[in-house]
Amino acid sequence: MIELTLHSRILPFLSSELDLRRVVALIGPMLSAIDHAFEDEIEDARDRGAISHTQRQRVYETDLIVRARSRDTGETVYVAVEASFTIDDDDIDRAGKTADALRQVFPDVEVVPAVYGAAVARDNAALADQTGVKIFLAE
Repeated sequence: MIELTLHSRILPFLSSELDLRRVVALIGPMLSAIDHAFEDEIEDARDRGAISHTQRQRVYETDLIVRARSRDTGETVYVAVEASFTIDDDDIDRAGKTADALRQVFPDVEVVPAVYGAAVARDNAALADQTGVKIFLAE
């Protein structure tokens, strides 16, 4: 259920909390297909050995990946979001792994790992902070 609210609720969060504009979903629950240019970048990276098959699968299994522009710099930013009703260490780990893969594909672009949910499981807010994963809680 939380994945269904992800698309409509996370985009305003990203705009306000990360100061992003022109947010475009590339992979997500409300899309009927993956963005073709993004898919080409992922496949080309896999073909040239920049990412592994496992990393490729991790990218495709991510709940939401968006491309946006930083309001401050105008530079491209990718945000990889995992959604779960109760955010736990697995969600945080998956978001981090997706971000790592995207950094291999787009080495000169900022990539932000994030999690979205209704609650955070015990001690996981600290884990997210330590690993640089942003937490967005549904209202």
